[in-house]
Amino acid sequence: MFAWRIARRTCVVSVVALVVLTPAAFADPGDLTSGGCLRDLEKTSPGCVGVQGLDRGYGVAVSTDGKQVYVASGDDDTLTTFARDPETGAVTWVGCLRDAALAAGGCTSVAGLDGARGVAVSPDGISVYVASGEGDALAVFSRNTTSGALTWAGCFRDSESLVSGCTSVQGLDAPRDVAISEDGTSVYGASANDDAITTFGRDATTGALTWHGCVRDVSNSEAGCVTAAGLDGPRGVDVSSDGKSLYVAARDGDAVAAFHRDTTTGAIGWDGCFRDVESTVTGCTKVQGLDNPHGIALSPDGRSVYFPSEIDDTIARFIRDPASGALTYGDCIRDLGASPNGCASAEGLNGARQATVSADGSSVYVAGADDDAVVVFDRDSATGALTWDSCTRDADRSSANGCALAQGLDGARGVAASPDDTSVYVASEVDDALVAFRRETAASPPPPDTTAPTVSWTTPAAGGTVSGTLTRENGGCTIAAGDNVGVSRVEVLLDGPRCRPTRRTHMAAPGTRRRLLTARTR
Repeated sequence: MFAWRIARRTCVVSVVALVVLTPAAFADPGDLTSGGCLRDLEKTSPGCVGVQGLDRGYGVAVSTDGKQVYVASGDDDTLTTFARDPETGAVTWVGCLRDAALAAGGCTSVAGLDGARGVAVSPDGISVYVASGEGDALAVFSRNTTSGALTWAGCFRDSESLVSGCTSVQGLDAPRDVAISEDGTSVYGASANDDAITTFGRDATTGALTWHGCVRDVSNSEAGCVTAAGLDGPRGVDVSSDGKSLYVAARDGDAVAAFHRDTTTGAIGWDGCFRDVESTVTGCTKVQGLDNPHGIALSPDGRSVYFPSEIDDTIARFIRDPASGALTYGDCIRDLGASPNGCASAEGLNGARQATVSADGSSVYVAGADDDAVVVFDRDSATGALTWDSCTRDADRSSANGCALAQGLDGARGVAASPDDTSVYVASEVDDALVAFRRETAASPPPPDTTAPTVSWTTPAAGGTVSGTLTRENGGCTIAAGDNVGVSRVEVLLDGPRCRPTRRTHMAAPGTRRRLLTARTR
C-alpha cells in the first residue's frame, strides 16, 4: 500500500502484484537453432570460424560422453577432433590426423585415412574407427576418455590395396561406413567396390580388431567371402541397439539388406532384402523410395529403421520386430520438388544422404545434400511414423522455401545428435564445414512457487505530492515486482478501481518486471 497526491488531493494507491506463472514460449521439442559453424581454412565465409582439416566433410560422430565431436573429411584425408561444451554444445577445434601420403599441414600424419568417409566412436568411449574409401582401409584409434585425444592404433587394408603399414584382409575395397555393436564386441565395415560387409571382432579392453570374415553381393563373389543379395555398392551399415540385427543400405543396387547377428560371436546371417520398385535386383521385396539409399538410422527403442535415399529424395520407414529383427515396409516421405509416387511430400529432402534419431526417440534428422538442408521430423513413439516439423537451409541459397537459414550447410552430408539430446551436428561436403545446432528438449515442469512476491515503488516517492501528467520524461510511475518463479503482471489500484495507464514499458522476464505508468489528474 502506497500513498501519493495528485492535483493537491491525497489518494491512496494500492499496488497489487499478481504472481501467476505463465508458461514460457517454448519451442517445440526437437527444433533446431543454429549455434555457429567452423569451416576449412581454404574456404572463406562470413560467420564461420576457419580451422584445419574440414575439406569435404563426410562423416560426423559425437563421443558417448558428449565431450568431443569427430569429423572425417574425404579430400583432406583427415580425422578432426573438436572439444564440445556440454552446456552449450559449442565446439572448439583441437587438432587433426591426416593420411601419411599428404603433407601434414598442421595435422599429425598417420596411415589409413586416404579418403576418410565414415567415423564411429565405441560405446565404451575408448576407440574411434574410420572407413577410408580411397585408401581401401579401416583405421583404428585409441581414445583418451578424459581428454578425447586420439592415438593411432593400426589399420586394415583391402588385399588389393597398396597402402603400407596396414594389415591386409578381404572385403575392404572402398569402405564408406563403419558401425560398432552396442556390446562393443564387433565392428562392421561397408565397402562400395567390394559390395561387401566385413566383420571384425573387437577386444573390449583395448579396442583392437581381428578380421572375422565378409559377406559379398551375389553379383560379385570372391574367395574368402560368403554371398547374399542386396549388397551392391553399400554406403551405410548399422547395428540395432539390442545387437540382434544388422542392416545395410546398398546404393548401387537400390536396396537394403537385413541380417541377424549372433550376439556371442558377432557373425551375421542374411535374412532378406528390399529393393526400389525400379531396381532390377532379384530376390528382394519391391517397395517405394529406395533409389540410391545412402544412410541408416535406427530408433533407440529398436522398432524403427529409416533409410534416406539420394536419387529418390526420400526417407523410407521400416517397422522392425524387436523379437526377430524382421523388417516390414512402412511408408516414405519425398522432397516437394519430386513426384510423390506413393510417398508423402516434405521440404528439404533433395539428395537425402544421412539420417539420425535423437536419443529420446522423438526426432529424426535428415541431411539433404542437394537442398543444402537439415530436416527435422517429429517421430511418433508408438508407430515410428514421421511428421515434417521444419528445416534449415544454407544461408547462401536464393530461396529459403519455408526453411530457416544458417551458414555452412552447402552440401549437407553427415548428421549426428549428441547423447544428451541438446545438440545436432552437420558435416557439409561443399562448404567444407561443421555446423552446430542447439536442440530443444521437452520442457521441464515449472518449479513450485514457494516465495511470496516482492513489490517496490520507485517513483513518485511514497507520500509525495505530484500534479499534472506523470510522463516518461518526468519520471512517471515506476514499480518493480519480483518473484522466484516469475511475475505475470502488476496491477495499480487508485482509490479502489484499477488504474489503466496510457503507456507502459515491456516487462522483463523472468524474475523481476518493471512498469512505467503515465497517469493524468482528474
